[in-house]
Amino acid sequence: MQQTDKILRALHNNLKTLKAENFHKKKRKRRNPKKLSVQETIQEMVIKMERALEKYDISDRVNVWDVSFQIEENYHEKTFAEIKTAHEKLVAVGITSNQLKMLSYVERGKMYNFLKENQRFGEWKVVCNELQICRRTADRYIDFHSIINAYPRLLVRELTFETIMSAYKPLRQYLLCHKELEAKLRIPLRSTHVKGKEMYTSRHMAGAGNKRSVACRCT
Repeated sequence: MQQTDKILRALHNNLKTLKAENFHKKKRKRRNPKKLSVQETIQEMVIKMERALEKYDISDRVNVWDVSFQIEENYHEKTFAEIKTAHEKLVAVGITSNQLKMLSYVERGKMYNFLKENQRFGEWKVVCNELQICRRTADRYIDFHSIINAYPRLLVRELTFETIMSAYKPLRQYLLCHKELEAKLRIPLRSTHVKGKEMYTSRHMAGAGNKRSVACRCT
């Protein structure tokens, strides 16, 4: 009887150890998803950009960035078709909001570049302290303005500020060898209307009429 108890206890302990090992293995797999290489990231970006540019070029009408949406009290009285329409609207607003945020970053870069080059308001360090922004962050916005000024149609694709800044150097090397895509990205944005706001023409958007080359300090 004692021998049987020993065997059962040993089996029980082995099963506990096995379950614990399997649990930790599964947990590790969830914590460590496969990270894309730089080349894979660029390939993914290029595919998305080409699709977005193709869609953008279908029409030469004024581009509308609509950021309005309805905040519903409930969805009980709505049909699925109505909910589907509301969902599409919210997705579109999310994309447009990101584009507007990116455009605000471009304008900040333009502003910081002016303040850095113009000493009328004091030394750059003093100006940054007054604006409560570190110089390194301000320089990243300046670089971003330079990038978008050279390739304004990067704003067509819902890429994030972080993605563009982190992958710009290899992307730039890719574009140097793929002139057709580079030429498409250099075309100024169409006249853009933000619904409920004023009209922006392509003459006032980044990249319009500007032939300067990119001078980026991305690291």
